Amino acid sequence: MLPDAAGAILGTSRMLRRFDRQGATVWSMRTPSEVTAVHTSRDGRIVVSTQMDGTVRWWRASDGLLLLNLFASID
Repeated sequence: MLPDAAGAILGTSRMLRRFDRQGATVWSMRTPSEVTAVHTSRDGRIVVSTQMDGTVRWWRASDGLLLLNLFASID
């Protein structure tokens, strides 16, 4: 859920989607693997997702632009 009940973010097997308060799709972004968790920043500007492939991704909440991708390895 986004702050101020502005809508919702949903992670699926290969997509990250943002919906407005009426349930209409605001944006939809393809992901390389299953989304395992989604969280929004307190101010609602950033969406953070974790993927089944071990990556953490930061997205801009307004339009779904991928801002940062992190893969941490033991190697």
